[in-house]
Formats: sequence, structure tokens, C-alpha cells
Amino acid sequence: MSSRTVPAANERSQMTVVLDDFSMDALAAANEANMYAAYAWFGNWPGGEVSDDGQLLTAISGVAHPILNGAFGIRLAAETADRAIDAALDRFRTRSVPAYWWVGPHASPADVEERLEARGLPYDGDVPGMAVDLAGLPDELPAPEWLAVERAQTKEALAALVHVLKAGFHFDESLAGQVTAGFVRTPEAPGGALSHYLARLDGAPVAATTLLLAAGVAGIYNVATQPEARGKGIASALVATALREARAAGYRIGVLQSSEMGYRVYQRLGFHQCCTYRHHVLEV
Repeated sequence: MSSRTVPAANERSQMTVVLDDFSMDALAAANEANMYAAYAWFGNWPGGEVSDDGQLLTAISGVAHPILNGAFGIRLAAETADRAIDAALDRFRTRSVPAYWWVGPHASPADVEERLEARGLPYDGDVPGMAVDLAGLPDELPAPEWLAVERAQTKEALAALVHVLKAGFHFDESLAGQVTAGFVRTPEAPGGALSHYLARLDGAPVAATTLLLAAGVAGIYNVATQPEARGKGIASALVATALREARAAGYRIGVLQSSEMGYRVYQRLGFHQCCTYRHHVLEV
């Protein structure tokens, strides 16, 4: 695996080791590691918590939505797996939050999914992990003439961004308020550099995304578009803007975990599937 060191794409004077290895194994590992950093950010929100012993990471945002609470990275010996799984589930249940358990490409033991289902966590679908060579990103994409993209940095802009996420991720007003507090009060991610982007069409917020520079790659999260603005190339233009900024800072690889709706959008940007996560869901 090769890497090199460049400045991170934010205003802080930190240096970051950037991944320069396009093998499938390296891309899958980086995809997973970048997502760890994203969940560690959730776990640092007000009222959140993170547990990471190097074998299993659990992150609780404190917000009662499964996408914002997660467990993954399980690499346990068969004889200790049950105890570790039970302890992790106790943390979620004590906090009364639903969660996704992400079974990634390197998960062990081999029967971890059977162990989760035996504890009441049914299989809830596959999630493609994707990667893109940032050198091949298009410099321009078709988009509506009056589309404007901005960095969301103020409390007002972040609230507008969460308003877009509310439609995309089906937050109610109470959850949206908690998510806004998380964005506003936790501007930095442990082990990574965060940037939030908001697209406005004729001044109205219509799309959002987050860029996380961590684990040597540029991770894309929180992609959402207002229903009335879909199908116009807005999400593609927004994601491409964020990734071009990462490329300008020296990053070579972009990663994300795709929804079914977004898969073809990301393919058109040059993303390809590098791994698969299997979701199991804990309801409380």
C-alpha cells in the first residue's frame, strides 16, 4: 500500500497521509476506516458516546435514528464474540436508540450474522461501498443555471442543511433539532477534517452533503436532495464540488456507502463498487 503526505483540505495546519493505492483490498479497507471516523464524529455529538477496543466500534449519537448509531468493524475470536456483541447491544438498549450493525468485508467470526439474528437483529439489506479515482472527476457537470453551492459553516446554514437532510432521511422535527445541534456544536471529527456543503436553487436550500477527509481518503456522507429538486443533476454537481476540493488538496480517492437511489448517480461520477456491507438493524 502506498501513501504520501499532503496538507488537509481545511484551514488547520495539520498534515494527512493520503492513500495512493487503488487495489480493491486497499479501497475496501479505506472505505471502512473512513466510515469509522464518520461514526466517531456522531459519537462526539452532545450526549453521544464511542466505544472502540480495536476489534469492535460502537458509536451512539444520542439521536433516535438507526443511521446515526452504529456498530461495525467486528474482528472477534469465536469464543469471545458473543460476550462482545451482548455488551455492545446493551449500550444501545440502555440509551434506547435504534442502530445499524454494519457487517463489513473483513468481519469475523464467519457466523457473526447468525449471532446477530439470534439476538433479534434481522438482516436489513446490502449497502454497496464505492470508490472513485479523483483524477477522473469531470470538471463540469450539467446543473440548473441558478444553482449556487456554499460551505455551510454558520448556525443558519447548518440548520438549512439539516432541513434538506430531514426530507432525505425522514427526520421528524424533534430529531432534526438534535441533528442540527450535533452539526453546530461538533464542528470537527476525531481523526478527520469535516466540511459541509449546501446547494441552493434560486436561493432555496435543495441539496446537502458532507466531506470527511480521514483514513487517507475523501469520504462523502449526508447526501440528500429535496424531492422537488431531484432528477436535475443537483446532487451530482454538489458531490463533485466537494470531491474536487479534496482533489485540489492532494487527495486521490473518494469513498462512500451508497443508497439504492444514489447508486447510478455515483456511477456517473466514476464511482465503482469496492465492497459490500450487510445491514442488521436493532429496533428499540
